[in-house]
Amino acid sequence: MILHQPFIISAALAPALKIGTATLSLLDVKLPDAEGRDAAVFELQTEDFTYVDDQMKSGVGGYHGTVDIFEGFLGFMAACGESVRHVNYDEEPSENADLFPPRIATWCAQNLDEIEATSCSITDEDGNVNYNLIEE
Repeated sequence: MILHQPFIISAALAPALKIGTATLSLLDVKLPDAEGRDAAVFELQTEDFTYVDDQMKSGVGGYHGTVDIFEGFLGFMAACGESVRHVNYDEEPSENADLFPPRIATWCAQNLDEIEATSCSITDEDGNVNYNLIEE
């Protein structure tokens, strides 16, 4: 596997992206299940905590590549962060605010700008994933 910027190799020796001062690493991709869905395991390493998530699953037919997997997970993080910010303003539960445990959801809200910037760094101006960033 050959990585191109903005991708890096994390301390876990996995493909990763920096989100501000945090590192998001793709630890594992599990082969499709009976429904044809792949599963991914991510690690978010911040200055304060480490969080491992194994809940990410593709749509039917699996992922199209590692960059696609990152883009999907960043999308969930951004949706969660936006929802948590909405809850803070309106005091009403918002859809997607519970996509991650409360501590991670709060982190997503606090780091939403960095999450969105990182997502933009792996897509083109139309929001399409740049598959050339990782040669598998």
